[in-house]
Amino acid sequence: ENVSTTADQAGFAPQPQQLSEGWLKLRMNPVAVLNFWVKEGTLVVEPKTNITLGWTLSGGNRVSLAAIENGQEPRQLEEWISSPLPQQCRVHVEAQTTYILVLEDKYGNRSEKRLTIAVRGTNGHA
Repeated sequence: ENVSTTADQAGFAPQPQQLSEGWLKLRMNPVAVLNFWVKEGTLVVEPKTNITLGWTLSGGNRVSLAAIENGQEPRQLEEWISSPLPQQCRVHVEAQTTYILVLEDKYGNRSEKRLTIAVRGTNGHA
């Protein structure tokens, strides 16, 4: 059992205390990747399988999809900047892949979600 002793050295910072008034402004991120999923409903597939990634977005005017296969560097797959932005993309899975969906707006606000698809017979999956 650890019991710490109290000290008599607690106190306020040396500079004078200040009070201020005003309004606290809460600013929500105007862009959000709300959901990111596999439309076929599985996160483990057979090698060389085509799947459809689906998503729902809020705000933003640019969405991009990248992939990381077996821990390599991310590779850009698609980018969309025309309205309306798509809500799905068909991809081909050959090895374990982490897909990265990024939504951005013209002011630099950004939202990202990741989804990892495993492949049967590799990386210890049955």
